[in-house]
Amino acid sequence: MTKTLWAATTMCLLQLGCGGTSSDPGGDASADAVDASADADADAVDAVADAVDASADAVDATADTSADAVDAVADAVDASATGCVTGAPPVAYRLADANQAACYDNKGDAVTCPATGAPFYGQDAQYAGLAPSYSVVCSDAVVLDDNTGLLWERAHHDQRASYAVAAAYCDGLELGGYDDWRMPSIKELFSISDWNGDQHEDGAFYLDSAAFAFDYPDLSDLTGTHSNQMMGQTWSSTSRPDVENLNHDVHYFFNFLDAHIKSQDAENANAALFYRCVRGDAAALDNELQDNGDGTVTDAATGLVWQRANGQQSAGDLQFSWKEALAYCEALALAGHDDWRLPDVRELQSIVDYDPPDWTGTHMALDTTVFAFDLPAGKDLTTPPTTSPPDGAAVAPFFWSSTTHGDNKSFAAYVCFGPCWAVEELGFGHDVHGPGAQRSDPKDDQMGNIWTKVGESIGDQQDVVQIDNFVRCVR
Repeated sequence: MTKTLWAATTMCLLQLGCGGTSSDPGGDASADAVDASADADADAVDAVADAVDASADAVDATADTSADAVDAVADAVDASATGCVTGAPPVAYRLADANQAACYDNKGDAVTCPATGAPFYGQDAQYAGLAPSYSVVCSDAVVLDDNTGLLWERAHHDQRASYAVAAAYCDGLELGGYDDWRMPSIKELFSISDWNGDQHEDGAFYLDSAAFAFDYPDLSDLTGTHSNQMMGQTWSSTSRPDVENLNHDVHYFFNFLDAHIKSQDAENANAALFYRCVRGDAAALDNELQDNGDGTVTDAATGLVWQRANGQQSAGDLQFSWKEALAYCEALALAGHDDWRLPDVRELQSIVDYDPPDWTGTHMALDTTVFAFDLPAGKDLTTPPTTSPPDGAAVAPFFWSSTTHGDNKSFAAYVCFGPCWAVEELGFGHDVHGPGAQRSDPKDDQMGNIWTKVGESIGDQQDVVQIDNFVRCVR
C-alpha cells in the first residue's frame, strides 16, 4: 500500500469513524468505567483459587477431536465449584464448528437442508464439527474454552476504551488467581464466535451468551450513520501487516453484533471499542502446515486437509457464486479423496496468515510457501477497484465459506486473503479493513446486477461487492 493509499485510509478511520468508533475519548471517565466493570471480586476468587484439582495432564494433548477429549478438558475444572483452575489448562488447536444450525437458500429463506446432490447441499449446518463447549468457573468470573483450554474474562465492559486503555487494563488484570491476562489475538477472538447470531433479534449475539456476558448497545453508542449493531467491535492484539512498514499501528477487531472482522487505528485515542481479556498459550492457535505433494496441504494443528490451490470450474474460470462453490467442493475428487466440502467461516479464517512471510511480494494473507493462489488472466492484487464487481485488472481475493451471514441471510461470509477492497465515490479504491478481514457478499446477483446499478458498494465504508468469489475446499 502506498503512502497515498494509507493517507486516504487514515482519513477514513479518523474522520469518518470507519469501524463505527465512539466519540468517547476513553479518558479518565472511560478508565474509571473500565476499572469498575473489571472488578470481578478478585480477592474472593483468589481466596478459593486452590479449590480445584487441575489435572490437565489427563487431557490428550494431540488435539484429538473426539467427544471424550472435550469431556476430559471440561472435567479439569469443576464448573460448580467456587474456586479456579490451579494450573494452566491443556491447550491445543481444537477448532470448533461455526455452530450454524439452519440451512438457507439464495434469497435468505430458511429451508429444509438439501439432500446430497441437490442445489445448496454442503452448507455449514450440514456438517457438524467439534461442538463449541465452555465452562463458567472461578465464581462465575472466568470462562474456560473446553476445546482450546484458553481462559477468558467473562465480564462485559459497558464502557468502550481506546486500544491503549484496553491493553493496559488486561495487562494489569488480576482475576481467578492469575495476573498474566492479555489482549487476545484476532484468531483467539474469532475462535469464540458463534454463527447463530442475528442482529435483528435482540440478544442474538455472535457469541455464546450463556457463557459470556454481553450487552446490546443503546442509542448513546451510535456514531455517525452507523447502526447499533455496528457498535459491537472488540479489540484484538493483532496488527495489520500491510501498514507495518509505515510505522503505524492498526489492529483488527471482531464485531460480536454483526459478525465481521475489520480494523481500527490503535493509535487514535478517540477510537473506543469493547475488549475482553484472555490468558493461555499465545501460540496455541498457530498452524502447522505441510505440503503433501499431491495437491493438498495438511494443517497438523487442526487435523484439516486443504486444497493447495484455489479451485477452478474450468480452465481459467476461477470464480464462483456461492451455489457454485458449494457444488464444486462436493464434487471435487483430489488426492484419492471425494469427501471435500466448502469450509465453514471459522475453518477458513483459521488458515489466514496475519504475519505473512512475503506481504510486499505476494499481497496475500496466506502462507504462500505451502498454499497457491491462481489469479484470473489479466488480474492482479495491487490495482484498486473503482467499480463493483471489480473490472479491468482489479480483483478481490475473497474466498467463500459455507456459512450464511445471520444479519442478511441472502449473504454468505467470506474471508479476504489479501486486500479487502473498498470502492470510493470518487473512484479511488483502498483497503480500509485489512488483509485477513472477514465480511459477507450476496450469494447470487439475483436482482439483475443491482450492485453495479445502485450504490456500487455495501455499507458506509463502501465494501466492494464481487459475488463471484474464490474457493479453497477442505476435508
